[in-house]
Amino acid sequence: MKKKYIYIILIITLTVAALFLLFFYFKKNYGQMTVNTGKEKIKVNDVYKNPVEIFPNSDVEYKKTADYYFDYYANNQLFVITLTNRDIKTARENAEKDFLNTLQISKEQACKLNIQLGVPFSINEAAAGKNYGLSFCPNGKPF
Repeated sequence: MKKKYIYIILIITLTVAALFLLFFYFKKNYGQMTVNTGKEKIKVNDVYKNPVEIFPNSDVEYKKTADYYFDYYANNQLFVITLTNRDIKTARENAEKDFLNTLQISKEQACKLNIQLGVPFSINEAAAGKNYGLSFCPNGKPF
């Protein structure tokens, strides 16, 4: 009879421990997604969690301000930052900070992602049509 109670207590203890571990695993990873850079996988905040707009093929605009907007193209795992303020230097600085903060990643991690940063023709004709990248990355280009 005592063996039966010991087994029941053991099963309950193991079940509680397993549920506890699962809870903390999912809590830790909730609201995140993984982006494959080709060399490694980087965890970022989930861009689909509060989208501005979702487009066909699972593409998403996930942040929009008066100075810039952020898009993510799932098939290419491409992040696009578009500057929409004529003061493109300040807009870029603010967009880069917000990009890191929104995704909760470091500059080093950001430099490993597939990112394009550009300016529309309607904002600045001279700067339009080029990919400037992030200013703090090795491939970043000045205006």
